[in-house]
Amino acid sequence: MSLETQPKSNLLTYILIIIFILLTALSIYLFLENKKNLTEIISLQNTKSQLELEIASTTETLEKEISKYETTITELSNILSITNEELTSTLDDLRDEKNRNDKFDNQIKSISGTVKDLDKLSKTDKELLQK
Repeated sequence: MSLETQPKSNLLTYILIIIFILLTALSIYLFLENKKNLTEIISLQNTKSQLELEIASTTETLEKEISKYETTITELSNILSITNEELTSTLDDLRDEKNRNDKFDNQIKSISGTVKDLDKLSKTDKELLQK
């Protein structure tokens, strides 16, 4: 080898060493980033699984609550219907009783008028008899 080729050869060796070091550093960096990303992916997958379980649990709880409320609504609706029927019946009974009371009141007024007339007649007869 000549002297001229030796420095070029050394320079080429240094350049190759630097490229090798840079490639090694880049590989290490990419490996560590990949490892960090994989760890984050696993963490996110675990969080997703936990959230899915919570959603499923919450959904189940809500469905039970909805079912319970639907049952309560049905029961209250039935009670309301029965109460409305009882109210209607009670109003009918009240109307009938009021009509009977009105008839009875009319009878009492009629009897009272008759009693007054008889009382007047009885007093009139005594006065006539005394004269």
